[in-house]
Amino acid sequence: MTKWLSVKMVKPKCSRNPDGAVEPVMIWPHGISDGFAYYGRRATGRPAFYIYGAEVYGVTHWQPLPKGPK
Repeated sequence: MTKWLSVKMVKPKCSRNPDGAVEPVMIWPHGISDGFAYYGRRATGRPAFYIYGAEVYGVTHWQPLPKGPK
């Protein structure tokens, strides 16, 4: 299991292109959503966490998704 990372310390990598690839991540607090979001540049053009295309506010920590089964 990966450690939780503070958004104040480090954020996920993302494309510089607003329509570029986004990074799927787990977010905390889970009360914001089911704990899953994307990080990238979408509606605002600046990096942010998104769920269903809407920016998510109040995220304090995140972690990469675990590797899938083999």
